[in-house]
Amino acid sequence: MGMGMGMGMGMGMGIDREGCAGMGMGMGGQTRLVPETKTRRMDETGSSESTMAVAGVTCGYVVSVAAAAATGAMFPPGEWYAGLRKPWFTPPNLAFPIVWTALYVAMIIAATRLRASPLASALFAAQIALNAVWTPTFFGAHRMAAARTIMAVLMAVVLALIVVAASVDIPAMLLLLPYLAWLAIAFALNSALIRLNPHLVARKS
Repeated sequence: MGMGMGMGMGMGMGIDREGCAGMGMGMGGQTRLVPETKTRRMDETGSSESTMAVAGVTCGYVVSVAAAAATGAMFPPGEWYAGLRKPWFTPPNLAFPIVWTALYVAMIIAATRLRASPLASALFAAQIALNAVWTPTFFGAHRMAAARTIMAVLMAVVLALIVVAASVDIPAMLLLLPYLAWLAIAFALNSALIRLNPHLVARKS
């Protein structure tokens, strides 16, 4: 989704493993030593596999976010948006690509940290889909009222994602807060554009 840039460019970082390096329990509860070299190799292999898994998940989120962001290039604001009467708090065009790039990066990091939560994963998928739908609805179809409804649902889903993140990973929750704040600004702007351009809304009803 985006105004000047696509709007869509959720999931716990690695899995902790418990173990005792160099010691294990033998038969009958007797303690036996485990060769340090063997233990180190096991740790290195596990760490490598964990890193590869995280990288794969992160790449998946990058692709999904980039696909949503691509709608901004497919449906640019153009002359229609430039001709709308706008409220005083409309951000400058330069702000959109800068803000969205930062939000996209934060979103991907948060999603990777929350990947172990099925609920967070589902909410992330839902919000990125809504994110992608908003742009063609607003800039493509010029249906501002429908776009506002999509935005409202999107905000509710992101809020739910933040609530889930609060119980799973606090850093991920903090990374998502600016996203929700920016969506609130976008919702207010969407609503103001409807109010200031009622003739265009009526024409699309």
